[in-house]
Amino acid sequence: MADVVKQVQSAETDAKNIIEEARETKREEIRKAEKKADNIIDQAEETAEEKKENELKEYSEELEEEKDELLEDAEDQASGLRDTALDNREKAVNFLEDRFEEDFL
Repeated sequence: MADVVKQVQSAETDAKNIIEEARETKREEIRKAEKKADNIIDQAEETAEEKKENELKEYSEELEEEKDELLEDAEDQASGLRDTALDNREKAVNFLEDRFEEDFL
């Protein structure tokens, strides 16, 4: 009978050890899963940041190109206005000379 009691006690001890090992394994697996999840989140944040930086760079380049085009158009318009003003000035001078000659000579 004492032998049976020892076997039961041994079995209970073995069961407790198995349960504790299972709990420790569970805790370890949870730690691993949490670490893996953290790594995935970090990688996703890094990828999102890279994507944001690339999109901002592209947008900035597009804006720079658009600005250059607008400046070029403005310079062309200014040049055209200068040419028109010079033509008008010459016409005005000729007109005034003609009027002066008509009125005073």
